[in-house]
Amino acid sequence: MSALYSKSAILKNKALAVQMTTIIRDQLFPALKAHSVGKTLVDMHRAMVATPTDIISAFIFGLSRSTDLLSDDQAAKLRMRQYHIRYFYAFFFQEYPSLWHWLERLGWNVLPKEVKNAGPEIEHWILAICDKAEQSLKEGYEHGTESETASEEHPLVYAHLRTAIQGSSALDRQDGKWPALSPEQRDDLASEMVDAAFGGFEVSAIPLSFAMYHLAKDQKLQQKLRKDLEPIFATANPDHAVDPVMLDEVPLLQAILLETLRLYPPLAGGLARISPDRPVTLCGYPGIPPGTRVSARCYCLHRNPDVFPEPEAWRPERWLTADGLSLATGPDATEMYRWWWAFGSGSRQCLGLHLARYVDKSILGSVISHFSVTPADETVPEAFDSFIGNLTVQKLNLMIEEVI
Repeated sequence: MSALYSKSAILKNKALAVQMTTIIRDQLFPALKAHSVGKTLVDMHRAMVATPTDIISAFIFGLSRSTDLLSDDQAAKLRMRQYHIRYFYAFFFQEYPSLWHWLERLGWNVLPKEVKNAGPEIEHWILAICDKAEQSLKEGYEHGTESETASEEHPLVYAHLRTAIQGSSALDRQDGKWPALSPEQRDDLASEMVDAAFGGFEVSAIPLSFAMYHLAKDQKLQQKLRKDLEPIFATANPDHAVDPVMLDEVPLLQAILLETLRLYPPLAGGLARISPDRPVTLCGYPGIPPGTRVSARCYCLHRNPDVFPEPEAWRPERWLTADGLSLATGPDATEMYRWWWAFGSGSRQCLGLHLARYVDKSILGSVISHFSVTPADETVPEAFDSFIGNLTVQKLNLMIEEVI
């Protein structure tokens, strides 16, 4: 799977570029233009949940089988509620699993019915999309079109993981017949797809929403970003497709997202571990006894004042050179990157980080290049003080005006 999500693979994936362009051009832009023409408030958070979720699911399942939340506002509201309603109860389920299970065995329904049903309903929804992707692969195999893997309709991630689960030689063992998944394989595959498809609900939606808010508050910076993006979109084709490599190299766009992810990491909570059966030294702290719970938290790492002066301030310029023309280098910048941990590191680093960053840059760049955003009121969005740092109020009202 890592090969599909590598930076080079993501930036060279023409099918993904078509999926991205189609969803932004045909679904996001018309919705934003309607608010611009009608001078009505746009819930930018919902748009920033729906857009990356639709793009990421298109990458996984194929364009026509994306989640399609942008064009179905009621479905977007429902899925957001089903996903986020579980936040409060996640702490107890994770921290006190034995107590949780014992209470259920004693007949005490700890979870409200709506919360208990939310998970299975999401799973059934994604399972239905998996079945559509499975049918597409089967028809492609039977009609001899399975080689069209570069198409925006090809369920790339689903197909890759399906092969990994069933084995690459499965087709050869079936005398040319399509090898059906066993019930266990179908469930395993769908379970993996739930995690992959819902990356947009957190990894992209959170930084995009907060970045939109700060740019709405800082009109000068918003105009500067629009000016920096102008050459890229001026050379784009009529379908608004942009060169992903050029977009990836806009210093101010990178700095805005780096700073937003520093201050509002999607997964802000600690990833707890238990120390081994001997005293250990971690991060310079000696003599940590066996069986001690330890964790690293983005929230804390990203607020080290020795590395990030004024750590509570949103300052994209900290990532730039003094003239603002390129990303900063040198010892101070190296130390900032070392402490920046929005996607983790090492073997447990987020698999989809390059996809997420490409999606974030494409959506933020496209919106700011074509629309001006301003605050609708004095409301200041805040992040949950929990493992997932989503907006406490699942709404971000902004005024929007088309500029191109």
